[in-house]
Amino acid sequence: MTMCLNITGVNLSLLSRVMSSRLSRGTYNGGLLSTEAGTLARVAADMTITTAGYLGQSQLLNATLLPSLVICVASIAATFGTYNTLY
Repeated sequence: MTMCLNITGVNLSLLSRVMSSRLSRGTYNGGLLSTEAGTLARVAADMTITTAGYLGQSQLLNATLLPSLVICVASIAATFGTYNTLY
């Protein structure tokens, strides 16, 4: 747990240096949003691992990687759709 918190701190420090000043103001700033995204990612990973455990070893690879593929494709689509509005 400590290692995870240390890595998150380093990532947020790097993010604060490259983030647009527009995204660093207000309540819903880039740091908060990246922390929340990390929390949601951990929840999705935990749910995937739990589902994979219920399905058994024969479906372990599919149950683990298919949700990751869906999340990755959705993230890429969201990035393409909103990238120009971030400035």
